Amino acid sequence: MLRILFLTAALLAAHSLQAETPENAQSPFAQALFGQLETLSLAPRLDEDGDIIFQKENRTYVLIFDAQDPGFMLLALPNIWSIDSEEERARVRGVMESVNTRAKLARLLERGDKVWVIAEAVYAEPGHAVPMLERLISMVDNAVALFGMKMLSKEMD
Repeated sequence: MLRILFLTAALLAAHSLQAETPENAQSPFAQALFGQLETLSLAPRLDEDGDIIFQKENRTYVLIFDAQDPGFMLLALPNIWSIDSEEERARVRGVMESVNTRAKLARLLERGDKVWVIAEAVYAEPGHAVPMLERLISMVDNAVALFGMKMLSKEMD
């Protein structure tokens, strides 16, 4: 499990979040999803790697794709929590472990002094991506809520 989180963190670290033009989309799936997000008025934009950045309900999400696996997408919600001390880092790690064992599909990751939430999915047809994305957003949002409640409470379990 820890190895998977490290590999996912490495994939995320390889992506910057600088906006560019839609021609950079890595796959027909990403291009189709970009158009569907525009239709849903989620104001998508692309970074230099062809990953899609969009906003929904005042949260900025990032969809990361793999050119070698066109049916794969990773949804990331960056920077949900800032870690301000080593004492807080220890608490964050305990809460992340607790939430990661309970949340469906979504996983919390520590990236420097920030906490991110991610969820991965595979799909067979471009038309399946939006319904899958809606479920991923729901799962990520649930993990954020669990993490926030635990961080603001006195207990970790």
